Amino acid sequence: MANRDVASILVDTIQLSIPPVSGDITNLQPVSILSDEQVLVLTELQIEPEQDARLSELLVGIARRRHRQQAATLAEGDRFAQSYKP
Repeated sequence: MANRDVASILVDTIQLSIPPVSGDITNLQPVSILSDEQVLVLTELQIEPEQDARLSELLVGIARRRHRQQAATLAEGDRFAQSYKP
């Protein structure tokens, strides 16, 4: 994950977490017109364990990178504050 921007990591995450579309998607109905039973079936859908593990890895990598960036920004601010004397 080193030296990758957040956008490319998110693209990979989304591509890995959404299964490829197959068949004719024009037959899909809006959730608002589905029956309660149909909606309940949809709530039980889950991603595969391998995909879930990969998604977790990517999200942890993003969080760690963000934390490092924030720590670096804070450290730069400390240096500036110490060198600034009114």
